[in-house]
Amino acid sequence: MKKDSLIYKYKKAMKESENATNSEKKKIRYNFVTKLFFRIFLSTFILLCLVIANKISISTKGIKLSEYTIEKNWNFLKMVTVFNGMFGEFIVINDDQTVDSNTLYDQITYHHNVNYITNYDFSGAMATSSGVVSKIVKNKDKTYTITIQGIDDYVYIYDGLESIDFSIYNYVEKGTVIGLAKKENNQYTFKLTIKKDGKYYDFYDTAKD
Repeated sequence: MKKDSLIYKYKKAMKESENATNSEKKKIRYNFVTKLFFRIFLSTFILLCLVIANKISISTKGIKLSEYTIEKNWNFLKMVTVFNGMFGEFIVINDDQTVDSNTLYDQITYHHNVNYITNYDFSGAMATSSGVVSKIVKNKDKTYTITIQGIDDYVYIYDGLESIDFSIYNYVEKGTVIGLAKKENNQYTFKLTIKKDGKYYDFYDTAKD
């Protein structure tokens, strides 16, 4: 149990107050219950706001409010970090797993701000960084483009996938297969655009971070 969790603090306070009066113990219990219900209320309120925001449209943008918020204003993962700080590890974020481009992809060519990925045997497109799915688009050629707002503040856009395994606002861990690349001439190919603060990046540049 984490030392900053509410239950841990309550048990510690009760243990330290073994010789306290009944009124003092009741006060500790009262404070614990008050904080517990406040956290439950606040977490419910935050989740409710996200649900409501998802249903509100921005007429000038033609997109959902929550999608606009995630893509244009702030990194959703930063909110998760704050949320975990308030309530303990409520939403697990695991970014320790490494992604080795040499074993993942057979060929990566960077041209005009786009990383062209080629594989000869493996059809999966792997998440380069942990993050939240902020946008999904079905293209005219029936392939998919999925955008992930990374926990590292980079935006990863995977384009040309035949299928995807995640929905909008899902959390994706680094190294997870997010979808399958299309097959052309016995090769599996898709495009990966990596950007941050208006700048575009080569896959190998971000792999060094």
